[in-house]
Amino acid sequence: MEILVPGNLVVNKKGLEGEEAFIPEGCLIYFDEGAGLNVEGKLICEGSEENPIQLLTFEGTWEGVTFESTADLSGCNLEYTAIAFADIGLNLTGVTSSSPLTLSNCLIDSCGVGIYANNSRLNLTNSSVTRSHDATYSGTGVYLTGCSAGQVEIDNCVIEDNGIDGTVFSSGIFMWDSDPEITRCEITGNTGSGVCAYSSSPDLNTYDFTGYSTRHNAYTRTAERSRPAPTARKSSSPGALPRS
Repeated sequence: MEILVPGNLVVNKKGLEGEEAFIPEGCLIYFDEGAGLNVEGKLICEGSEENPIQLLTFEGTWEGVTFESTADLSGCNLEYTAIAFADIGLNLTGVTSSSPLTLSNCLIDSCGVGIYANNSRLNLTNSSVTRSHDATYSGTGVYLTGCSAGQVEIDNCVIEDNGIDGTVFSSGIFMWDSDPEITRCEITGNTGSGVCAYSSSPDLNTYDFTGYSTRHNAYTRTAERSRPAPTARKSSSPGALPRS
């Protein structure tokens, strides 16, 4: 299923466009340049290894997926979902519901910033964040600020090839005043630093600084962006979307 979204798509709590949005496996959604997906209610993306969901744009960049402070994260999850060519792939600010936003077996590739989380709850597992390249945030893969202990968990993920220069800010994971738990991750090939922490106390007790050797079951997009129907295939290692 292919869908073209000409403007912003809003999932809200007022019932105007629906409090809950469900995106089924195999769905390919193209956003116009500058458009975005704003979640004020609940978003469920249930892709599969054989038929992942893909959120991207034909040309230029789109805004990405933004979870507002009113978003209901209980039961809200993204599974086998690719987000590509966005200014900020996944954007959370002040999303502090009782349950975290859960991403599993997801791919965030070729965005300005892969994930931005400000005082929000996030559980990222078995996923890849690759090739972030926006100068505003130094091309950081995962940017955390104001996330206290227990709010963010990153487990068994690949954070790879992010950054724009050799400064420490061009990092795989950058944190300011944040205390995430990072376990069993492979953080490699980022231009400045793997993990950069300011005024932060991350839990790295089980983190392997040489790189976690076991890649998880994710998928690789093989088609170029200019083609009308990008596809994904199964892979023993997570891959990245080709640059245009």
